[in-house]
Amino acid sequence: MGATVFNLYRTSNEFEIFLQKVSENAGELTDDLIMELHSIINGGKCKIEDAVLAKRNLELMAEQARSASRVFQKEYESCKATADRYQAISDKLSQAMIPVLELTGSVSTVAGTCFLKRTPTFNFALKAGEMYFNLDASLWRQADPTLNKQALRDLAKVGKVPEQIAVTEGTTVSVCIKRPSVTKSADPIESGEEAA
Repeated sequence: MGATVFNLYRTSNEFEIFLQKVSENAGELTDDLIMELHSIINGGKCKIEDAVLAKRNLELMAEQARSASRVFQKEYESCKATADRYQAISDKLSQAMIPVLELTGSVSTVAGTCFLKRTPTFNFALKAGEMYFNLDASLWRQADPTLNKQALRDLAKVGKVPEQIAVTEGTTVSVCIKRPSVTKSADPIESGEEAA
């Protein structure tokens, strides 16, 4: 089931039906929906104006979803912190119980039988003066190196990318909406004028 389409700006029925279809499709644009979108937009200047309003509605819906995700993220972090605190207390209680259980052995309760289980553990460290390369390759790992894209972007802007680097240049085209600004003098309440 898709999310409800939030419309601050009124658009044509065509766009409202289209956005509802996208919403019902969980926000996925199928090939058929893309063809329908192109068909609507190619209807002239008034359709582009509708598209601007629809785009703004979508941006508002995206911001609303981002805001909700931040709320859920905070709730998740709060719940995780609570779980971590309870687990830490449980672990400390376990540590306090070990010396007693070593004396008493297992203890049966309505919650279950409590006993000590001994599991071998190992910590490994390379000896001083030794090198990883002297070990079998299966015994150590090294992260794969990656390119520093920001540094390369800075070099590309001044035409100084090293010859060992393959560069593919392109241009990103974005549709921007400059929202009208509201000045104090334009606000009938702020300017002392009566609203119609």
